[in-house]
Amino acid sequence: MKNSNNISVGIVNSSNVLTQAQLQKTLKLMQLVSGVAYTRPLIKTMGRALEKIVPCARALIWIYSPAKNTLWTIAGKKRLEVSQSDCIAGQVISSGNHLLISNPESEAHYRVQTDGVPGAKTGHILCFPMKSKDDKIIGAIQLVNTTVHPITPSVVDLIGEWAAIAAGLFSASIENDENKNAFDSFVDTISHIMDTRDYILAGHSRRVTLYAMELAKQMGLSALEKEILQYAGLLHDLGKFGIPELILLKNNRPTDDEFQMFKQHVILTRELLAKIRFPERLKTVAGIAAAHHERVNGSGYPDGLKGEQIPRSGKILAVCDVFDALTSRRQYTDRMPVNEVIAILDKETGESFEPFIVYHFKNITLNRIIQIIEYGHGEAIDKQDLKFLSDFTLNNLINTEQIKSDDQQRIETTFMRYYSRVYRG
Repeated sequence: MKNSNNISVGIVNSSNVLTQAQLQKTLKLMQLVSGVAYTRPLIKTMGRALEKIVPCARALIWIYSPAKNTLWTIAGKKRLEVSQSDCIAGQVISSGNHLLISNPESEAHYRVQTDGVPGAKTGHILCFPMKSKDDKIIGAIQLVNTTVHPITPSVVDLIGEWAAIAAGLFSASIENDENKNAFDSFVDTISHIMDTRDYILAGHSRRVTLYAMELAKQMGLSALEKEILQYAGLLHDLGKFGIPELILLKNNRPTDDEFQMFKQHVILTRELLAKIRFPERLKTVAGIAAAHHERVNGSGYPDGLKGEQIPRSGKILAVCDVFDALTSRRQYTDRMPVNEVIAILDKETGESFEPFIVYHFKNITLNRIIQIIEYGHGEAIDKQDLKFLSDFTLNNLINTEQIKSDDQQRIETTFMRYYSRVYRG
């Protein structure tokens, strides 16, 4: 079979010549994976692309964990981890050589979960070890096909080349994972210490970040913008370390002078974060974290930024910070009634807050609102309540006329069961 450019085609046929489409998709795969820094998304990206390039019924990228003698991958949306002795890829890791198997279901190490084709009989498996330049095995690439789609020599050659390239990519991604995990641990520790300094507001930074991640999802922010927003959220109150506890833990509202001193925490946040050597891609974290008290009408602090001068993620944190502050118990006031909280958000929309962000905030589902408000008390939440509340938003709670009459009272009763709880004196 020939195409219009006289290049042989047919993975399903027995041609040994790579097709023009395969070559184009291989270049596309290189473009796709070149910007993926971490292991989980790299596994997903490469697996999906290989399924189209070959094509094959299933492509799995296995990562080897020598300390535990296991292999893991991402299958669908789940992380799958198995013993090295419990799958065909494990045998490839042991031998260091590739395997091309027909009728693999008769093999002793075959497992449907790791080696099968969903909804069909497995006919062929090709598995290549990913070896680094120093012969260290990083993992394996595994292609699975049905009985009517054999794996041709051209595919074996293609995957052999890709296994060498993939080894370098995954070596780098695993190192990035380790660096990121160490940095995340540092950020989490600092955020935890910061929150526990004020026992009343413990968890504030985490809750603000969780709200921000819900908004990021709704607004379709890029993976990078989400990552920046997450760090900025966790660290947005870092400067409170420089505010005297007599002000932070005061049992009544601060005086004007005390509030002026309190406002310095955002400047301190920016100064402290500027001293951290963030990766280049995260260089905006300090500015975003310090912008959570800026207001779109220019009346905020510390810089009086206005409108588009305020970074979008700073505007997101501004809404999330105020909502959590008003829905948390403080030394000098109880949790504000939720309808009053929404009234404040509405009143300040266009003045303090970006309208588009408030719109999305009010469309966060009630189950997520409860899970975040109840952060640290998840075991006390009824799963059936969460399931019911998942069909309704914060906006629905306030505007119940949009809901069927038999659900109206139940929404408010279920939500308030958690919102009115008291855990601390």
